[in-house]
Amino acid sequence: MKICIVGDYGPEHYTIKSIHRTYKGALKAWEDHRIRLLDSAKYMMKNSPEDKKLYAREVKVLSCKDPEKMKRAGFCCEKPFLEEKKVVD
Repeated sequence: MKICIVGDYGPEHYTIKSIHRTYKGALKAWEDHRIRLLDSAKYMMKNSPEDKKLYAREVKVLSCKDPEKMKRAGFCCEKPFLEEKKVVD
């Protein structure tokens, strides 16, 4: 049996947000979480001029709608993930 884990990670954290039985359900949760992180990054880019470049890179990475491509996008402050894991009996 496989499960799908949705969460986010950054330089100092690894957070699990939810666990799903189906990839389809996990993908919806991942997309919702990605949109929240994207909105937050856009807000910070607009209201934090000293870190504008950092947040501009984050907005670019978070604009990707494919979890696999985003995984390979390199470092970013906070990035959502979707991982499939096999459950051992």
